[in-house]
Amino acid sequence: MPRKYFFEGIHANTRSVIDESIKEIVKLGGVVKEVEVKHMDIATPTGFNIVLAECVYLIENYLKAFNPKATIGEYLNQMGPDVSGVLGSQIGTPKSKPVPGYAYAKSVREDRNKMISGFEEAMGGVDALLLPTTPLPAAKIGEDVETELNGKKVNTFLTFIKDCDPISVVGYPAITVPAGYSSGGLPIGLQIVARPFEEGKLLQMGHAFEQATNVWKPPKL
Repeated sequence: MPRKYFFEGIHANTRSVIDESIKEIVKLGGVVKEVEVKHMDIATPTGFNIVLAECVYLIENYLKAFNPKATIGEYLNQMGPDVSGVLGSQIGTPKSKPVPGYAYAKSVREDRNKMISGFEEAMGGVDALLLPTTPLPAAKIGEDVETELNGKKVNTFLTFIKDCDPISVVGYPAITVPAGYSSGGLPIGLQIVARPFEEGKLLQMGHAFEQATNVWKPPKL
């Protein structure tokens, strides 16, 4: 369990559900200990420098498959405010601040490798990392830009990607499994992270947890 960073400032319901999940894993025979993933202080800027620089090209390339003259700017108003705000910052508007080439190169060549070394060290001698999928249950409709966490207004996008984005940056396989529900009935997930190329083990762990807990239930319609 990497409590530092991944468990800091999370919703009380999320903490309670994950704690119960850990107890279930121990019942199944798992041995749980606390570890630290180093270099998480650079996780968000590293992720953004890579993603923002690459997604503009990739999304526009996708749009051109349907319309050869397409630009992201033409389609921004069809995207949610959380996504349009991020993409709009990159496409040459008067207020845009595109990721500089040197920042992208540094993030890919140096900072990402530093983060990978942190994960490698943390996972020495363990099969997986256990952490919340998101720091809080789902935001309400209309809270695309700002939501509330522990009595404070927070950026919705940055808050919800906090625990998943570092895993994507380093390229480790991960799975989220149903772990429980908030006091309001919203689902909360347990994220399991394995080493590269250990997807088989990851799926086995996820399957074993789901079979033992059986917490998922269809929503009432």
